[in-house]
Amino acid sequence: MPSYLPDTVVLQLYRDVGEAEFAYYMDANSLTFVALGDAERPALCGIDATAQLHYERAQRTLLSGAGIVSGICRRRLRVPFGMSELSQLLRRAYNTEKGNRNNSLTGSTETALLAHAFLDAVCAEESFHCLSTTRRVGNILVSTGIGSATRDPAVDKWRPDQDIMELRDELMIARTAYDYRPCIYESNRPISNIKEEEMKRINAIESNREKARERQLSVVRERAKHEAEKMTKELERRGGATLDEIERTLEAKKRESGALQADRESRIWEYEHTLEKIRTRKQTEESASERLRQAMQQPEQGLSLRQSAIETKEQQLEIFQLDGAKGREAIMRERRSIEAA
Repeated sequence: MPSYLPDTVVLQLYRDVGEAEFAYYMDANSLTFVALGDAERPALCGIDATAQLHYERAQRTLLSGAGIVSGICRRRLRVPFGMSELSQLLRRAYNTEKGNRNNSLTGSTETALLAHAFLDAVCAEESFHCLSTTRRVGNILVSTGIGSATRDPAVDKWRPDQDIMELRDELMIARTAYDYRPCIYESNRPISNIKEEEMKRINAIESNREKARERQLSVVRERAKHEAEKMTKELERRGGATLDEIERTLEAKKRESGALQADRESRIWEYEHTLEKIRTRKQTEESASERLRQAMQQPEQGLSLRQSAIETKEQQLEIFQLDGAKGREAIMRERRSIEAA
């Protein structure tokens, strides 16, 4: 069988919250292993002594990892940070970091799949086989307590000590950088309610911050006031006029502007009043012309009737004249015919 090369083992940082999310590889800060190749191949236990040693080495790493996972009882995972590459990966996977955009996705560590593959090509094969079997037996290891039984007691004792050391380091940084004085830690008097004492200290810190902010704002206001006075004096020196003189000139201009505005308003009122008179006169004249037009309509109608009657009489007269001329012509023709006979 060919050796299992490490370039076919892909390690990615993802958070597996379900089969659908895992299928699309949602970006998060947890550990997930992507398996390639012959992961289901059985270990060469008892066949090859060299392979057997590699298998035992990988199995010890797996059991140690299962022991760490079974001891997780809180959101934060306490491991010997900085002592190995595995611890660095676990720190990125299960501890929230400042400024990390995936901190909201870091959930509880009730169940976990811990995988550690060695970098050399010889041990990678058996480590990869352990990865394929861990998914099946991981919950059994944690539930039956095998991980707890295989934990190193020295590591169990070291873990709380590491917590205390980290807290002391944080206090030292707070004292040095922020001049912080602890009120609960290393206190001589007994404290019955720590939460209440913490809230008192937090409220005091917030009130001190507000007072400091107010002091800073007052300093800024005073500085701005002095700067404004200095700038005013400089402008007075350059312009040759003091601020009082400028204010008096401005008041005079305001009064002059007010007088002009009043005169303009009076003229506008006069113009509007005259325009209203002209409009009223125009309406009166239009109404009078309308009445005259209505009064002239009846004589015009009588005149038109008389003109039509005169035209009718003239037509009748013309007809009578034509009839008289025709009668005379007929008489004359009759007389001439008699005379000729």
